[in-house]
Amino acid sequence: MQYRNLIARLIGTTPEAVNPTSTAPIPQPPRNLALNIPGETLRNRPAVRMAEAKVMSALARYAQAKSALFPSLSIGGSFGLSGSIMGQLGEWGTHNSNGFGSLTLPIFNAGSLMAQVEQRDAQAAQAKIDYEASLLTGVQDVEDALNKVWSQETRKKSLVVADESARNAATAARQNYSAGLQDFTVVLTTQRTLLTVQESLASVEAEIAQGYIDLYTALGGGWTVPQEFKNNDR
Repeated sequence: MQYRNLIARLIGTTPEAVNPTSTAPIPQPPRNLALNIPGETLRNRPAVRMAEAKVMSALARYAQAKSALFPSLSIGGSFGLSGSIMGQLGEWGTHNSNGFGSLTLPIFNAGSLMAQVEQRDAQAAQAKIDYEASLLTGVQDVEDALNKVWSQETRKKSLVVADESARNAATAARQNYSAGLQDFTVVLTTQRTLLTVQESLASVEAEIAQGYIDLYTALGGGWTVPQEFKNNDR
């Protein structure tokens, strides 16, 4: 029941919707790891996206606070005619113009504005540090996942060779036992060795699959395996 609830949580449904009797082949990762992952992929990580958004927001607030220190230019007034009736238009005094410009300097509150600029600058610097930290965490997670897959793949190659040798030894022991050349103890020993190797091989394959899951999670998901890597698995 615990695993059923976990599966329901992973696929975003209720435990009742999970059919425990349904079976399907377990997805297998590619046999050969030959990936060139661009660093831009780290932007798929939610933590990196959030940190990047905080940096942009902090920079925008800093720019807004700094712009308040500059003078503000404005043009006001109006242009028009002041004649009350059509007959007066064109006479002296009917033309009215009071357009003018103004310059506003932040003199009296310059201290508070400068303090706000310094505060926004510090917030932007902290956001930048958090962004770099999130990138470093992503790089570490990706490297750990890649190292895990690589090490388990290397171990798997050795176990595949050991599995073939154990199979041959078990087959020879059974044949010798049938021919009366060996006792049944040798058959049991070779079978036990074969089962141990197969158990280790199954454990390594599970670790490799978990390594690919960790890699997918470290990269933020949302990407698909290129077709050429799928073809390598055939």
